[in-house]
Amino acid sequence: MSVLADLFKARLDEKQIRYDYFEATSERNEAMKITFGGKNAEKLSLFFFFDKNGYSVNVKSFEIARVPEAKLMEAYVLLNELNAEYRWVKFFLSEENEVTVSGDAVLDQSSVGTECEEILFRYLNIIDECYPKIMKVIWA
Repeated sequence: MSVLADLFKARLDEKQIRYDYFEATSERNEAMKITFGGKNAEKLSLFFFFDKNGYSVNVKSFEIARVPEAKLMEAYVLLNELNAEYRWVKFFLSEENEVTVSGDAVLDQSSVGTECEEILFRYLNIIDECYPKIMKVIWA
């Protein structure tokens, strides 16, 4: 386990936050997955992919919602608006038309646990806040 992942794991353990750990493979960096229920979204999962360089992390939330083909243009407009409104995350559609959120952060080993915890809750709150807008596009 990398130093960054180990320090974040210690912070999660200290706060009694459950997570899943995934070792690095040839296809991806080591990762941690944390799942919470939101006020608007029933279940939100964030993945923290720790770079091998030991200084940064990529955070992603997959499968927030699947957009039907007929709603793609409306979804693109909404996601662009959300990207203009929220500077910490970027919203986009995957190849499978799933709303995905991603962001990157440079971390300091002396405060990585606190930094990743802040990222965790900031991202979860942003995604949960935007969830009704996303669903409105899909179901309207």
